[in-house]
Amino acid sequence: MAENKKRVGTVDFFKFVAAVLIVVYHAGGFYNTESEYICLSGFICVEFFFMVSGYLLTAKASKYNGDNVWNATLSMLKGKLMSIFPYMLLAIVASNILYAINIWSGKAISYNLLFSLADIFPLQMQGFSLFAATGVSWYLSVLFAVSFLIYPLLCKHREAYTKYIAPATAILALGFIAHEQGYLNDPGLWMPNAYTFKGVLRGYADIALGCTAFEIKRYWDREGRDWRFLPGVLEIVGYAALILYSVFHGVSDAHDFFMIPLILFAVSVSFSNKSVLAHVFKGSIFNKLGVFSLSIYLNHYFVRENVARLFPELDRVQLLLPYLGIVAALAIVNYVLGRLLSRVLRTGKAVLAATLALVFVSMALSLIPDPAPKWLNGKGTPESPYLVQSLSDLELLRDRVNEGRSLEGEYVLQTVDIDMEDQNWTPIGIFGSDHYFAGTYNGGAHCLYNLRIEGDRGSDSGNIGLFGVLEGTVENLGIESGYLDGHCVGAIASHTEGENACILNCYNKANIYGDARVGGICDNFNEGTVVNCVNEGEVDGYSAWPILSYNADYVAAVDPAGELPSTFKGEYVDISLGEGSVRQKLNNGLSQVLERGILSEFDVIYWNVE
Repeated sequence: MAENKKRVGTVDFFKFVAAVLIVVYHAGGFYNTESEYICLSGFICVEFFFMVSGYLLTAKASKYNGDNVWNATLSMLKGKLMSIFPYMLLAIVASNILYAINIWSGKAISYNLLFSLADIFPLQMQGFSLFAATGVSWYLSVLFAVSFLIYPLLCKHREAYTKYIAPATAILALGFIAHEQGYLNDPGLWMPNAYTFKGVLRGYADIALGCTAFEIKRYWDREGRDWRFLPGVLEIVGYAALILYSVFHGVSDAHDFFMIPLILFAVSVSFSNKSVLAHVFKGSIFNKLGVFSLSIYLNHYFVRENVARLFPELDRVQLLLPYLGIVAALAIVNYVLGRLLSRVLRTGKAVLAATLALVFVSMALSLIPDPAPKWLNGKGTPESPYLVQSLSDLELLRDRVNEGRSLEGEYVLQTVDIDMEDQNWTPIGIFGSDHYFAGTYNGGAHCLYNLRIEGDRGSDSGNIGLFGVLEGTVENLGIESGYLDGHCVGAIASHTEGENACILNCYNKANIYGDARVGGICDNFNEGTVVNCVNEGEVDGYSAWPILSYNADYVAAVDPAGELPSTFKGEYVDISLGEGSVRQKLNNGLSQVLERGILSEFDVIYWNVE
């Protein structure tokens, strides 16, 4: 097969390798402890993708012929969008089809398709992440935004930017991240001192260094005699470090920053296309792998989010095989159909027509009535738990509990993030009755969005929370946003019944208000247990506290540590959760309580922070 002269085989091959490493990295969500993860630092491969993009952007700008720079910039962005649009559109359709299997909901799918526009026209890192259909479009969002900002500079003042501005601003951005956070991962973390997301700073720094790689490559080209020694060694070391770091390094930490120069030099050498590796990875097969890497990247995260629901009988380790198999199949279909679709969607008018068709279809689906569910899928056992796969499933669970089904000794697993749609939620469990949830609700390291509960202030029947009265366990669940107000309020649960009540490895970001006791996680948890929980929502009331507002039998690894009400009379274990995002804090605390043996009896999972 003839070689594609416009592409670099080494870069294309390692784009494929990096995409595979990211797929395996995201499989970490299946596992119980960080020691079981595969590719725990696979996120570092995104740095490679960003730098390659920065180099290619500079190479394109180097051909600028002096025309109107605004038109040149728009042409560049249009070219990028046209090359990605068919594959993104197909990935979004595949995501919604997979979501619909066994849980058809016209309204939910309509919402998902409509708000997938933030993925198609990458706007996630601009704050428009209303529904992340693919789950990975933050990278494309940053790429488009940064390209739009720096391309005019590259056209008009290329050497000034690549030699001076790019490396200086990249070091400043990385230094700011190092100072504020100390690690690179967690792109969705909002950095208030920078008024943007961490992923934007991280992406800008990498893309800017990719622009500088263009100048380094030009230097290598001038030093022809030394090609077979120093540059070749730097290239091999850089890619070897990328793979080894991804597979064997632990959680994201300060060592991340040492990978940046290694990747930078590897990229600059590869684009010169003169090294030993350039002769090894020569041929169109490697070029095709580079193109295929986009289909892999776009079609893996939503599979990870749904595969446990589709195969409830499999444990976490067993889920790896169907996960990788489905990803491979969808990526191949996406690649083949994407190439065919690219021939149809060649113009801006065609892209607009396809977008309007998506909007029309999504609105039409909202008119299809949802089938009334009889009961949740699953058997209620640890191996095959009942599955909460949508808001309607959660409402069904709530209704059955409030009708008197306690689910004592049974297990429930939430398999997806759920938008509560700002409906006034009726809590699970009725205060003053014997209708409580007594089973185990595992959030699966998923979240609830837009939880709203407005109760009656001053009412003795106050039981304001996701769970009004809890007799069982709630674990691995996050409340990402919402508003709760009433009497005796707790985000996860208000009251407890009996000594078996437990809230484990949960967090809350909803704002909570009340006229009496208000707790960020729970209210009156007398005889209950609270372990490894974090609250970052606003809490305001007569007796307002970050974690619990009245009492509990046992509390360990909460944040902020030690802030417990004077009415707390149980045992408290102080474990520092450290810095970072709420999920990173939970992971830090989880590692410590597991090391101490506090949670040996529980089945817990780490939070994904990418």
